[in-house]
Amino acid sequence: MPKKFPSKLVLQADSIVSFMAAVRALSKGATTDDEIGASFGATDRQGRYYRQAGVSMGVMTNYRNNAQLTPVGSELAGAPGAEQRRLLRAQFLDNKANRAFLADLSEVPAGWSRKDVADWIRKKTATGGSTIGRRASSLWGWSVQLGLAYEQNGLLKPSQGTIAQFATSSGDDPDASELSQATASEAKAVKKELNLPDYDPANEEEGRKRTLQALWLRRGQGTFRKALLGAYDRRCAITACDVANALNAAHINAYRGPQTNHPQNGLLLRADIHNLFDVGLISIDPDKMTVITSPNLIGTAYESLSGKKVTVPTDPTLRPHPDALKAHRKRFRL
Repeated sequence: MPKKFPSKLVLQADSIVSFMAAVRALSKGATTDDEIGASFGATDRQGRYYRQAGVSMGVMTNYRNNAQLTPVGSELAGAPGAEQRRLLRAQFLDNKANRAFLADLSEVPAGWSRKDVADWIRKKTATGGSTIGRRASSLWGWSVQLGLAYEQNGLLKPSQGTIAQFATSSGDDPDASELSQATASEAKAVKKELNLPDYDPANEEEGRKRTLQALWLRRGQGTFRKALLGAYDRRCAITACDVANALNAAHINAYRGPQTNHPQNGLLLRADIHNLFDVGLISIDPDKMTVITSPNLIGTAYESLSGKKVTVPTDPTLRPHPDALKAHRKRFRL
């Protein structure tokens, strides 16, 4: 029987945002699990999971529950956005279990379900019990957030490119030059081309049943991003960042099939803001169209975003749907 990867190599830390908070906390003198957990508003137990993730990725060391950053961890703590992403990718791929997972995933272009990912962990690693589901969620989340895979129709699918390419890539999208040329008129054309009605956040069942054109099924995510780039004039709705390669198409309500790839269910956000939005550390007041920040961001560089006015498309039919924003805010209790 092939030797299984040690359980300690399998991440049990869902959020890259929280992981980076832990890295920065160590750079400022934190050492214990309690201090690590406190850096992102969690318990010492969660702090231990994130410390273990840091060790498995080679950015932290641990001796008698006293954590410290490795040289690459110190570099990561002070790295700007693009370099931070490159370092995270490289360290994620330096983990043998992660590399094996992505290699196996690349052999299945149709993608894996969450059960498939959990089964892979069960078969290929010395992990058991209730932690399998949590570790599967972490492996799935990191692969998507780092651009090594993408989620479509509830399946995890491999991104194009080899592991070696990803290890050195800055993460730029292969079609970034094309997408950066998107205009507001193109955004409206996408909506017309797909024959989409006004977006109704409460009608997800219809969205699941609706059969869209083959173009949408084949290019849904790319088209969604292109629409948002055009609608928002290629600028982050919150920070006004105008670097196309740093901008993500963020879903307000979670992806539930092609119908949710609708401009009114989207925001164009800088990658780090997208991460904060997805984990509920940032939301938007649909009445005032201003940013709401979690108390967990107090004392961080993102605290200043609280109350900031959100820029929306000039075309009302492309603006984020207020009911979708209300649902997001309610979901994260902000």
